[in-house]
Amino acid sequence: MNVVHSPLCRRKAPLRALILPLVLIPVLFNPFQAGTYGQTGAPYRGKILFSSYLSGNWEIWSIHPDGTNPIQLTRSPEEKQYPSCSPDGSRIVYGNNQGEIVVAEPDGTAVKLDFIPQQSRYPAWSPDGGKIVFVAFEFKDGKETGDIWVADLRERKVRRCTQGEGVKRNPRWSPDGSAILYSSGRWGSGGRLIEELWLADGEGKNPRPFVSDGHSNVQPAWSPDGKWVAFASNRDRSMDIWLVDRKGKNPRQLTRHRAYEGHPSWSPDGSMISFVSTRRERMEIWVMARDGTDERPLREFSGSKGGEREPFWCP
Repeated sequence: MNVVHSPLCRRKAPLRALILPLVLIPVLFNPFQAGTYGQTGAPYRGKILFSSYLSGNWEIWSIHPDGTNPIQLTRSPEEKQYPSCSPDGSRIVYGNNQGEIVVAEPDGTAVKLDFIPQQSRYPAWSPDGGKIVFVAFEFKDGKETGDIWVADLRERKVRRCTQGEGVKRNPRWSPDGSAILYSSGRWGSGGRLIEELWLADGEGKNPRPFVSDGHSNVQPAWSPDGKWVAFASNRDRSMDIWLVDRKGKNPRQLTRHRAYEGHPSWSPDGSMISFVSTRRERMEIWVMARDGTDERPLREFSGSKGGEREPFWCP
């Protein structure tokens, strides 16, 4: 298999004014190759980001939608997770197992957001690229809780959007910025976490149920036109990919398999959806048409014991 590893970036290039105050951390991140990306300054546009254990640690990778040219983008001791691409395709944000959120620039520099709460995860960009929504976790009475926060990169300010019991995960802004969709879990009997999809306005206010039917409904992903939401649900016993309209109505099942299927992400034109599947007894990235047809694995990574997970299709 032809796998490309990015060269170690030792150059300390100046950061843009947008994130000058952030703290540099040592992380390999320089995916540029001469003549590959043209003059757009958007090296990730149209590519699929994901985390993989192929190198023996959870690192961020990119790959073409046809399964070619896999590139390892990071290499450092922390385990990386939940990559997300900026709307212009120029930058990446991801979390790690230290509870940090890191922004990576195309010139190879990477910074962690040092003004946000500790133990933060699930970062995602705002449609204008100036903010990042995320979840900050803490423990209360022996149970983990998590709330939605928003970080303003220009102002270096954070704002807490939700406050309450339970766990929030995977916040996603709608393409027009008018709403934030996320999963919200409450602790049930026997320590069972029951998760539902909730919707808030673009400022994170006025939260209300979006998909709530007594089943686990998680990992929402807006279609590029904002008319549909793909998500993972176990309402048919096994975890599969489902689709609802913008109002949370008219559910339609896209995958039907006894294996785990989750983490959907839309292609930029809205015609395809990438997702994670364990139908071949390990976590792999698969793609399918938006109606659930033409399912196929993106690429087989032999030797990756932990598999691949958390795909994000860049705009």
